[in-house]
Amino acid sequence: MNSQRAIQSASMLVVCLVSIAIGSGCMTPRQTQVSKIGVVDSEDVFNRYRKSTDRRKEIDRGLDEVMTEVRRMKEEEAGLKESITSSPEGSPIYEEAKKKLENLKGQVPDVETEVKKLYRRRDDIIAELNLEIVREVRRVASERGLGTVFEKRIVMKGLGPRPLSWPLIHYTEPDLEITDSVVERLNETYLRGKTSGGADEPGASSAPEGDGAS
Repeated sequence: MNSQRAIQSASMLVVCLVSIAIGSGCMTPRQTQVSKIGVVDSEDVFNRYRKSTDRRKEIDRGLDEVMTEVRRMKEEEAGLKESITSSPEGSPIYEEAKKKLENLKGQVPDVETEVKKLYRRRDDIIAELNLEIVREVRRVASERGLGTVFEKRIVMKGLGPRPLSWPLIHYTEPDLEITDSVVERLNETYLRGKTSGGADEPGASSAPEGDGAS
């Protein structure tokens, strides 16, 4: 119910903003030109951006390595506990297993720290990619003479494993839809940067003033 209300509220907001943008031109007769409004699907851009794919693979590899180590530690822990319970207290096997178990427990904080580092790295990557997408949206919008760019759909966390997606813009003229152009430009710059050592990667240059979500 909360998700449905959020979607309805977001949809109403877009409708109101569009009405204001169009109505402002009607309220001033001397202004005959109304700012063009474009749309972009940022979620689609993020998923199709090659740098996003590469960075996610990088994080996934790190998490896979950590989870492999966690599974190994759990198996070793189970074996040591079995040795402790099946051996007489004070026997060499008992004492050796107890010592190893204590050492194993001492490794847990290191593993937890590594997991936290990976998740922080993931968050930093997402922030970096989002900034690059916003920059490219601004560039494409400027080249096409768009005064405003709206998000094409809203994506939110649902009850299941997959996020909920709801369109905010159901239709727009093709020349006002800039999603494909943004993806193509980002990938072209990123792939060129990979072959030239990273100098041309998106975000390598300083951000233009006033960067923010469009």
